[in-house]
Amino acid sequence: ALRKSLTDDEDVLVWTGKFISDGHGSNLPLVRTRCVLNMSPKNFALLLMDSSRVKTYNKMSLGRVDEVVFQKDVDSVATVTEDNKEGSSLSFGIDGETKIVRNKTKPPLTKKCVEFVTLMHARKLTPDDGVVFGVMGNDGEDCRDDICGGYIVVSRAMSGGKWG
Repeated sequence: ALRKSLTDDEDVLVWTGKFISDGHGSNLPLVRTRCVLNMSPKNFALLLMDSSRVKTYNKMSLGRVDEVVFQKDVDSVATVTEDNKEGSSLSFGIDGETKIVRNKTKPPLTKKCVEFVTLMHARKLTPDDGVVFGVMGNDGEDCRDDICGGYIVVSRAMSGGKWG
């Protein structure tokens, strides 16, 4: 339904509103957006994980640097070796790419630069994730092992300050 809602001229749907109740920040607008990205789930995951390309999708960004990279490659797979039955042959021991980044952002409603430290992780979905067709990039392309090209990217940000 969302794909049919978007025309060729319009690639982002935007809803705005305001809070019903009073409270800290209730005077700020609420904004919700939806769009259809014309790229594969893998390319989208690679875009989000590539710190040198953050300004292509975040116009408020002043840049992002990788502070610590635990493991590269969203397609990396942790494997158990004969020497280490409990662990992995990869240095971080889990599937996918994991790193800590430092983001600097200049939001439009403030004069200050905001800095965050973010833990990021991305990996290919597996059959064990239980993702069904049509969800999270599982669109029927590149099908193998009942999962069709889906990826998951998660991040957790904290205010910058001192770290390291």
